[in-house]
Amino acid sequence: MEHLLTFYYATIFLLLVLLGFALGAGGGGWLKADLKACFVCIGLLVCIAGPLVYSTNLRAAHADVCMKSAHAYHAKGGARESQALFQRTISLDPMEDRYYLSFAEDLFAQAKRAGRTSGRERLTDRSSRLLAQAQALAPYKYEPIADLGMLYTWWATATTDREIMDARGRTADKYYEQVLTLSPNHVNFWTERAYVNMRV
Repeated sequence: MEHLLTFYYATIFLLLVLLGFALGAGGGGWLKADLKACFVCIGLLVCIAGPLVYSTNLRAAHADVCMKSAHAYHAKGGARESQALFQRTISLDPMEDRYYLSFAEDLFAQAKRAGRTSGRERLTDRSSRLLAQAQALAPYKYEPIADLGMLYTWWATATTDREIMDARGRTADKYYEQVLTLSPNHVNFWTERAYVNMRV
């Protein structure tokens, strides 16, 4: 897919160059073309066509295809493949917060299946960092903050170390406090916050 994107942009650029030379040559033919006029035409065409090409950027479409493929592998239990595809998705469109949310959800699901292993800690920690990145990209969306609260709630109950449990519980409560500031009428968030304070 990546080579097709490169070919697409190279073709657009080549067409602009050819069109620029055609306009610069006027009716006098290629051999009599005024190079200065040709370069001026090419520059103008790039300035005009550049934003149009950017607005039809195929990288966003490529990223969506990668994310759908990642979800398909996740459904089949292909952890390694889904992670690689989510990473590719983010590299194609790093400013889209929903890709970080989806990747974090994938890692969190893997962490829940991992049992009491170091892998579970690593997956959960990575998931929390992805959610924090999503929050940074979309600070006024409540989804990443609510997901962080849910993640830390589960993470707190997944340990037997009381000190770690309390620390994670306080972190979960902090995120629920933030999300309730953004969405104070969301009943589920109040319920989840009460659960944190009851269990941890």
